[in-house]
Amino acid sequence: MGGEGGDAGGVGCSPVHKRPRRCIFSSSGSRVQGRAARGAPAPVDEDQTQKAVRPPGDPQRVHLERPLAKLAAMAHKAGIGANRRGDVADARDCFLAAQALDPRPLFLLCAANMANKLGHVEEASREYAKILSSTEPYLPWHIEQMALGKLLDLVRADELEPHDVDELELPPHCTAALLREMAHHPAPPPSTLTTSLPPTRSASPPKPTSPRQRSRLTPSALRPPEIPSQQLSPLQIPSPAEIPSPPPKMASPVLS
Repeated sequence: MGGEGGDAGGVGCSPVHKRPRRCIFSSSGSRVQGRAARGAPAPVDEDQTQKAVRPPGDPQRVHLERPLAKLAAMAHKAGIGANRRGDVADARDCFLAAQALDPRPLFLLCAANMANKLGHVEEASREYAKILSSTEPYLPWHIEQMALGKLLDLVRADELEPHDVDELELPPHCTAALLREMAHHPAPPPSTLTTSLPPTRSASPPKPTSPRQRSRLTPSALRPPEIPSQQLSPLQIPSPAEIPSPPPKMASPVLS
């Protein structure tokens, strides 16, 4: 019994020799190379995923851009206030800060206008040209026209040298030669309201009535005149097509 117990105890206490596991790491210690050797897909690095450019409309991108857009709007508002106070340099700094946070053509146009006010013609012309050569698919038309008009004004006033115009990075549809040709034409006159209204006659004021005349009015005088029943025959009632329609309302012009 003791021997059997001893044999059992000896068998239970004997060391178990396990088969060594095969290492999946390569000689360089990279798990990615080991998986690639076996045909398994390599894991995606989370840092690279966060650094990758997300498409527009992505929830995470919108979540990150929303605070920047608010800060840009605050900087733009501060620039407008500084321009109203007459601090043009501070206004330009605010507009440039807004454009750095949110690269909108509106902020760059405001900054270029402030540079033009300060007399920095070269900087203003470069920023106007940058707006014209923008590849943004949703570039507002009025901003593009304002940038082109400001640039043409600088060329018309001979504030830009010919070599400065040649060095501008303009788009293919608005080259330097075309810019000079457009600048030779006179600027269009400001839009004015050409339609004139017919003269209207001023109605004469009603004659004042004395208190005695007002007191003589009786309820019978305020009644509408009686219409004979013959005039209300169905043959004499005008049809809806014969009733004249009121004239259409004229839209008020936008003078801005």
